[in-house]
Amino acid sequence: VILFLGSNFLLHFSEKNSTGRPYRIEAERIAKIIEKKGVSAVDLKNYSYILHLEEYTEKNKSTFFHSDYDYLILPVRSGLYRFDYSCTEESHSRNAVFYAVFFIFFSFVFSLLLFLRNHLIKPFEEISEIPYALARGNLTIPLK
Repeated sequence: VILFLGSNFLLHFSEKNSTGRPYRIEAERIAKIIEKKGVSAVDLKNYSYILHLEEYTEKNKSTFFHSDYDYLILPVRSGLYRFDYSCTEESHSRNAVFYAVFFIFFSFVFSLLLFLRNHLIKPFEEISEIPYALARGNLTIPLK
């Protein structure tokens, strides 16, 4: 239990202090593509963190700074672009791997302890009762 709680704490602490921001790298790459080739050359399916791209215009100036996702605004060419991103994909997969490995390890240790209890400790408990039965005069106790 202590190992599990300590590992959870370290995993959570390492996520919060992570300096990696892969969404910024993807946003910068997309910004360079927009500068060279234009918005039509960007295919967001090729990027795992950037979910949506929107250019600032007079039509959307009231909704440009509102999004359901975290976003990053970068100046590209002569305008502003909002890059909606999500970084949960990496941490969820890392957590899933951690919990799967921990569950397998816990199952192995639990099985090992059950095996030792049934094949090593339990027979000694049964044998420890024999001297008391013999002392009471019961000489017909079957021995395994």
